[in-house]
Amino acid sequence: MRITLFALLLLFSFTVQAGWKLESIQFANQTFAEFPSQQEMTALERASLATLWSGSLRELKSYHGLESYRANAELPEFFAKDVPVYLYEHRSKAPLIVFIPGVFGDSNNGAARAILSWFSRMGYHVLTIPNTWSQSFQKAHFLPRHGYPIDEADAVVALTDWAIQQIGARRVSEVHIAGESLGAFSAAVTYARDSQSSQPLFTGGATLLWPPISLVGGIAVLDNMITTTKAEYESQCRAHYKKISSKIRVLRGKVLSAPTSQDIHCATGAIAQEAFKVGLDKLARSVASIRGFAAVYTRDLDFNRFINSYTPRYASALDQNDEASKLDFWLANTESAQRSNIRILTSQDDFLNTNENWIDSLATGLGEDQVIFTGWGGHIGLTNTTGFKKLLQKEFAR
Repeated sequence: MRITLFALLLLFSFTVQAGWKLESIQFANQTFAEFPSQQEMTALERASLATLWSGSLRELKSYHGLESYRANAELPEFFAKDVPVYLYEHRSKAPLIVFIPGVFGDSNNGAARAILSWFSRMGYHVLTIPNTWSQSFQKAHFLPRHGYPIDEADAVVALTDWAIQQIGARRVSEVHIAGESLGAFSAAVTYARDSQSSQPLFTGGATLLWPPISLVGGIAVLDNMITTTKAEYESQCRAHYKKISSKIRVLRGKVLSAPTSQDIHCATGAIAQEAFKVGLDKLARSVASIRGFAAVYTRDLDFNRFINSYTPRYASALDQNDEASKLDFWLANTESAQRSNIRILTSQDDFLNTNENWIDSLATGLGEDQVIFTGWGGHIGLTNTTGFKKLLQKEFAR
């Protein structure tokens, strides 16, 4: 199937835009330079507030009519069951953008719904797929062959091929891949491997939003956050963020513009416990149910325990010395022509990347116009802002 599709795609000429447009860079630098509140707080507290606000609010947003784009991809070589995806087909020939959400994210999570809504309005075909660490991906009974993360990258390519077949290859002008957080890492792996092909599929480039520079480092950060905030969050902070008044403060953005001392003090615990720990527990229960485990005990579960107990095939690839767990390995192994068409957006205070030299290391080998470091935003904390939507429109509007 793929050879035929590629042969058809090669009939068309593609316009390759290397790096971010100058107007996009200038807009991001102006819009995301300063954190809304001038109160004194640590970088982690500020980053946690941003992440808490954006992550909470975007999941509540509804985008009418998207459910009609739900589809089931049948790929027996990769999955024992159908994979739930969302596929929007533009009425005429157009680029296709493939989006992978962050950890635990299904094909219709908040980020995926936003991307589907925005890019469909800009005239794109859009495919959103589940993150490999999501319940949907696990329930589809993925059939690994080579090892993580190569298997998952091959699955992304297969899902993209399936989408092109559904749309019709002659109606696809080029294919772009994008991802957020862990989905951005998966997108980078997929793009790097695809670039080595004699007939690359993702001719439109790759956009990586808040990618972890190291899976091992990111997991260590999250596990430490889960462990160190647990007792205090349960005794002092859970009740604070369960209050109606606190929920309203989050929804209205007051935690950004005028945070209380309790907002600031409890934000990191809220992110660690309510987002990552709860999501991990749900995924573990789902995996246990799928595999017929007799019992699941998740009270002390963290990412390392999850990998060792539930998905041991990840363990070897996430070894401290394994190059496959590092973003720069995949960037360096992307063919130079395709590498110039990578765009990265991240925040200087992204708590997932804690190495003091991570900003310099991420920019190594990439052009100055390929990486945008915003002044604030934490981890994915800008995705709920109107500025983020405008940035994507400036960059990708057709």
